[in-house]
Amino acid sequence: MSALEQALTDYLHLRHSLGHELAEAGWLLPGFVAWLDAHGSPTVTIEAALAWAQQAPKSPAGRVTTVGPRRMTAARGFARYLSGIDAGTEVPPLGLMPRRAPWRRPFIYSAADIDVLLELARRTIVSPLRAATYQTLIGLLAASGLFSGGQDQYKWGVFTDHPGRAMINYSPSPREVLHMWRACAGQASDQQR
Repeated sequence: MSALEQALTDYLHLRHSLGHELAEAGWLLPGFVAWLDAHGSPTVTIEAALAWAQQAPKSPAGRVTTVGPRRMTAARGFARYLSGIDAGTEVPPLGLMPRRAPWRRPFIYSAADIDVLLELARRTIVSPLRAATYQTLIGLLAASGLFSGGQDQYKWGVFTDHPGRAMINYSPSPREVLHMWRACAGQASDQQR
């Protein structure tokens, strides 16, 4: 067992004893230590960590996966631990290999899909007021073109996925949805009296 393998065992044991799960580090770091040993590196350096992290495999479609930034995060944690033991250890700085979440094309519901969602909300949610609230939320999202996915991504009316192209998906009008909600809310308050 090399000194780095022993240090990794100690690092993982210490972190586990402190209550950390380290699921990714547990399967990523042994490969990093093996890579360091194979390249004759006695400790972690920024250059070595970056070279190892950039070896991240590509997806079958040829796109870079998020494994590289996750590798860098695991290597950085291990390097911070090693820097307390070995003064020659270099800790890779934050932002060296930023993690970027891939943009996913939103699923655009058809009018039939929205009708099914509205009906399911009405039939499956026990509380009439809560069912009406969800029907209203779904209806307003559909009618206004809003979509969820982060506060900075809310758009009113039109969703554009590329310059010059727009997708608009309207279902019941907001007025119709609010009327439905008011009717259900009125029924719920009458039932509670």
